[in-house]
Amino acid sequence: MERNIQLDWQGVVDAAVKMRKRERISQKELAALAGVSHPTVVRFEAGDEQLLVSSAMAILRVLGGGVAGMAAADHQCAGRHDGSR
Repeated sequence: MERNIQLDWQGVVDAAVKMRKRERISQKELAALAGVSHPTVVRFEAGDEQLLVSSAMAILRVLGGGVAGMAAADHQCAGRHDGSR
């Protein structure tokens, strides 16, 4: 059985950046915690789709969520209409 799964990559990246900033973690600190280089974090946050999946997942794990968790968190933030975030 073949499934076609679509991923809102930019939504995942945007949610990850929001989480990093909310936790007051610098890009360099995130890189060290994730075991990736600082340029890798910069490329991730720029939405680079050519990034290794293992690098992206390492970054997301540090921020407390996988791809699904990031997409859900971003969707919840975007769905609020009362101005709270």
